[in-house]
Amino acid sequence: MIINAFPSTVHTARLVLRRPVVTDVDAYFDVFGDAKANATNQRGFCHDHAAAVDAIAFHIGNWDKRGFDIWTVCHGDDPSLIIGFGGIGLRFFGQRERLNLGYGMLVSAWGKGYASELSDNSVRAAKAAGFEELWARVQRENGASRKILENVGLAFKEEGSVPGELWYRTFL
Repeated sequence: MIINAFPSTVHTARLVLRRPVVTDVDAYFDVFGDAKANATNQRGFCHDHAAAVDAIAFHIGNWDKRGFDIWTVCHGDDPSLIIGFGGIGLRFFGQRERLNLGYGMLVSAWGKGYASELSDNSVRAAKAAGFEELWARVQRENGASRKILENVGLAFKEEGSVPGELWYRTFL
């Protein structure tokens, strides 16, 4: 299923969100290979560069197959500066594939509202595309991400399938 309502590039107040490309792999590893940045991310952590190569290929493949997946998050004042990755994509929650909101940011980008800006845009994009619900996974101890999810309208739904993981959901 290809959803044409998802633009491959989006300009927000302070960010440029664009479809990932192969050359983003080093930046992807900088984000998802950083132990501090992923201390509460059991699913997305890249233990080595090869895992980042596989992950970027997965996201690019989803864009090709479905017409959407996560964006590469770039600083609006300097779009060559990649500060994270995130947005929405189809992911499995237990045995069910659901629309998932997720992101990872460089530690240097934390606390500046970028994840909130990305998440708000992602919720609006999902709604505009006609999706009826949106899910997210977050570790219990990740209070900052839990707050972001709640601020964009998601609410705790149930315990996840990974220890300490919480599943959030909203109807769009």
